[in-house]
Amino acid sequence: LGCIYLDSPRTLAGFQNRAGGIFFTLVFFGLASASAGDRLAAEAAARDREIRSGYHGAGSYVLAALVVDILALRTPAAMVYAVVVYHMMGLRASADAFFVFLGLLELFVVAAASLCAAVSLVARNPAVANLIATFTLLLSAMFGGFLVSIQSVPPALRWLQWLSPYRYAWGAMLSNEMRGAT
Repeated sequence: LGCIYLDSPRTLAGFQNRAGGIFFTLVFFGLASASAGDRLAAEAAARDREIRSGYHGAGSYVLAALVVDILALRTPAAMVYAVVVYHMMGLRASADAFFVFLGLLELFVVAAASLCAAVSLVARNPAVANLIATFTLLLSAMFGGFLVSIQSVPPALRWLQWLSPYRYAWGAMLSNEMRGAT
């Protein structure tokens, strides 16, 4: 990915490349987060048995599983990705801009993983949970602001933009990239 967007020029075309690269980054990590619910869905029977036996509460089990998943799998991957790809894409060359980008990416990953975990708690079959989570993430990406102009969406569906984590993350990352630019 870094090679595709390598040193995008400081022109309108270069900005479009960087904006597309940022959105692709979000879609990549959003879809990768679909696996956050796999273990929760696969362990449904054991989890229910342990909760009924009083070993722990449902909330503490889910929170612990999600925190471990995010800290062990999601956070390191986003960090390595950001360190490598951020500079290759030619994004703003300052430490504060990089750390804002990384923080926003991490927050997005937490939101996407949490959404997928919530879906897996409702759809107890791992395959069904993965399908629903992937569909939800892709639908959310449609309302993220990059793939379609919200003004061209039928008014009855525009409210979906406010539920899209892509919209917030992409807007914040673009704002970070454009800070101080003309």
